[in-house]
Amino acid sequence: MEDEGQHIKTDFMDRQAREISTPLLQQGPIRIVIAIVVIGILFGGYNLVMFFMNMGKNAAIGNVAVNLKDPDLQDGVARVDVNVSNLNPTWVDKIQFKYTISGPDGTAAATGVVGVPDQIPAGATRTFRHVKLGPLQGEAARMKAEIADLNMGPKPALSAGLDARFSEIMLLKGPEAVGAFNEFVAQAPKFAPGFIGLGRAYMAEGEDAKAKEAFKKAVEIDPKDADAHYELGLALLNQKDRTEAEKEIGAAYELAPNDPDIQKTISENRK
Repeated sequence: MEDEGQHIKTDFMDRQAREISTPLLQQGPIRIVIAIVVIGILFGGYNLVMFFMNMGKNAAIGNVAVNLKDPDLQDGVARVDVNVSNLNPTWVDKIQFKYTISGPDGTAAATGVVGVPDQIPAGATRTFRHVKLGPLQGEAARMKAEIADLNMGPKPALSAGLDARFSEIMLLKGPEAVGAFNEFVAQAPKFAPGFIGLGRAYMAEGEDAKAKEAFKKAVEIDPKDADAHYELGLALLNQKDRTEAEKEIGAAYELAPNDPDIQKTISENRK
């Protein structure tokens, strides 16, 4: 007969003792929870970094407008002129835009994403002609486009707030634009696009002589700015100074041979 005092031997008490003596951070479930928390913190930090990194691009996208004009249908494929206005104080290129062409009943006749690779200077508008969209299913009544992505140039050397101010002034018209740009260039005397904007404002008011001087100042500040040469050339053409105009527009073409507006102006003014 077995001894009534005999007990079944197990390691339960030893294991309990070991678990109690194991530091909290080394216990399995706690490690899993900590790992999840760390991953969450890292993921949140990554998203926060990406948010701040993309702030500049998102702001730049908001300062670019795209409009589709003069639609044409060739072999069932829609083609349009794409007008892009860049209100940023730096150039943009590699633009991608989403488009929707709606029929008379409001249903989508064509949708897609199209790229415009060429550069649009700071504060400038360019028109890209006969851009191919895609197959058109039905009759077109309305067109809509919005920027999906772009590449932007380096941040200009402007004091705090002046970059945003430049974009704001670009929306002004008439004497208000002239006054605002004069104030702007006084604060940013080495920023060529500011003088280009001032020159355009003067041109819109019919003050060709002042416009020419503003464009000359822009060329003086940055001789490699194709848009400065181009706008000076247009001002000279307007003043019937064809020889000097051709010189400036030629310089613009040398610097930006793919610029659609420069190409168009040269084509229209050939002798």
